Amino acid sequence: MHPFRSLSTKTVFFAALTSLLVIIVTLGIRVQREGARHLKEALLLSRADEMSRNLTEALFEIASERARCAIFLRADVPASKEDATYLRERLNRVKEMLRDYLSGVAGDSEGIAVLWKSLEAMTPQLEVQLVLPAEERDPIFEESWFRNTDLLTDRIGRELDRFAFLPGDGTGRYVPLALLRITAARFRNDTSRVASLMGRLLAERRPMTPRERETVIQAHDMEDRLFRNLRYLAARCAIDGLDGELDEIDRLYLLENRRLQDAIMKSPLLAGLSEEVYVTQTTSSLGAIRRVVESVDAVAGSHVRSLVEKERRALLLAHAMLVSLFVLALAISVLLLRRVATPMRLFAATIDRFRLRQLDEPVPPYPIRDEFGMLLGELEKFRLALKEREVLLRSVQDQEQWIRLITNSLPARISYIDRNLRFGYVNRTFEEHFRVAAEDVLGRTVREVLGDSIADMRAPWHECALLGEDVRFEEQNETDASESYSDIVFVPRHDESGAVVGFFSLALDITVRKRLEAKLREMADVDDLTGTLNRRALTERANVEIERYRRTGKAFAFLIMDIDFFKRVNDTYGHTAGDEALRSLAETCRKTIRPYDILGRFGGEEFVILTPDATETEGRSLAERLRLAVEHTPVPTAAGGEIRLTVSVGCTVVRQDDSLDDLLRRSDSALYESKNTGRNKVSFA
Repeated sequence: MHPFRSLSTKTVFFAALTSLLVIIVTLGIRVQREGARHLKEALLLSRADEMSRNLTEALFEIASERARCAIFLRADVPASKEDATYLRERLNRVKEMLRDYLSGVAGDSEGIAVLWKSLEAMTPQLEVQLVLPAEERDPIFEESWFRNTDLLTDRIGRELDRFAFLPGDGTGRYVPLALLRITAARFRNDTSRVASLMGRLLAERRPMTPRERETVIQAHDMEDRLFRNLRYLAARCAIDGLDGELDEIDRLYLLENRRLQDAIMKSPLLAGLSEEVYVTQTTSSLGAIRRVVESVDAVAGSHVRSLVEKERRALLLAHAMLVSLFVLALAISVLLLRRVATPMRLFAATIDRFRLRQLDEPVPPYPIRDEFGMLLGELEKFRLALKEREVLLRSVQDQEQWIRLITNSLPARISYIDRNLRFGYVNRTFEEHFRVAAEDVLGRTVREVLGDSIADMRAPWHECALLGEDVRFEEQNETDASESYSDIVFVPRHDESGAVVGFFSLALDITVRKRLEAKLREMADVDDLTGTLNRRALTERANVEIERYRRTGKAFAFLIMDIDFFKRVNDTYGHTAGDEALRSLAETCRKTIRPYDILGRFGGEEFVILTPDATETEGRSLAERLRLAVEHTPVPTAAGGEIRLTVSVGCTVVRQDDSLDDLLRRSDSALYESKNTGRNKVSFA
């Protein structure tokens, strides 16, 4: 049996409820974890956006100070202390913007920190170099300063690339914003490098070397590519006022400032140009870049904050829905349980009364006409039907008791056998006959109960009965003590569809009848005096042997034997002695003939012997042995004397188309020949 089928409805209900609640809780936990993950990613994105802004601002500041320092370091006059102090303040601001990277909690913190520490260590010397006269400044230091600055800006630029593609933004809005910010920062960095170079050239009042010219040309190409990317990304981001700022950059820097740079590249002596004019022009032309970044920062920050708030609200909503769903499931479960438990208790109480046979009390009606109400209504109908069936069952039980009483009182062995040849019922006579108890028989097969020999003998009759035929036959059973006979009847039993499901067996012991019949047959066939066959029986047996000869061709001998001078015996010794002589002769013949030879008294002192499967020679031999045996077997008398008997024998063998009359005729002829030729002889015809 399935293990869950033994559980109560209440247990199953609570198990289902528990499973439902577990599923709700599991799904809720999964939703909560997913919401928490999304919120975490949004918070990480917010944090990353903040660091990206700081890196961009730091890159802007470093680029600006690089350009400014290039002008100061190449100027003829030293910078003021205010300029040096301003530089230190700007660098401190950059340090604050790089705080996370310098403390080792973000990105490529080690690389940026190493470069920054190197740059920071050079700041005191830089301040000294700024206030020195031009002829006292260290050109090697200047080159180291610009190299470290370029390395730091390059490292910051590579770090900014990581912030373009971050998880946590399912809208895809943040990526173009981040790319726009990074592209603007790179554009600003490249322009700063060009401005530094141009400022140094103006400060040194020297023409541009071929290498520097190639550097500026490559930078211009990079600036053009970056500006095209700015246009493309600005179109994707669709920020108000951004196109105007890009137009300002295009006008001020790519057109006007480029003319100034071209003039510097083409002028061998840089006459009429000053670094102050170039710085002013560059600063005014690139102010729009900062405004672009500021616009991007505002939009990106707003987007990230809205995203974080959205994920927070989603997580809170998931929690609220989980709690609401859990409470709702509990409430519905309690209502359903109450709705189910009440009629189920009523149903169980009713069934318990049915079990106790308390069928007089009607089933209480259920006020709600739902499935349970209908079930209880049907249960009331079942009670009425069960009550009626109970009455009928009592009647059937009474009838069954009477039938059992009748069958147990009958002398016949009554049993029921199913299609598998297993006993389903036996009466008391069956138990007594076979000396078995009913409980040891029921469910066992015929072969197990009655043995192999009886089962094999009855097998054809069993088959006929299971095919729907009425069967009747006689059965003989032999034991060491005696033999018995039974008259057996098989009556098939059919189900409602007409199929045979078994059969009833009635066996009546007819041993006494059979013995009486045998005795009657014996009395009818046996001569009372000699115990041999009488004339009628001999005639029947002779006709049987004739028919067998005609079928098989196996011949037999026919002998007639007559006592010589038997009338003299009766006259001399009396009829009692004559009867004894006949009995003695019959016994002598039984001892002499073969076991399967047939001996009978044909009448008076005349005897007939049939010898199956005997030739003429074998017939003569048997006749001669009989003659000698009679001759040498005296018959004692009551007076103490003896009677000597002799016999004359006539013998013949059956021939083609012989009848019994033919055999009698030929054997009588041979007998007369034996008597006429001296008696105590054997003649053959």
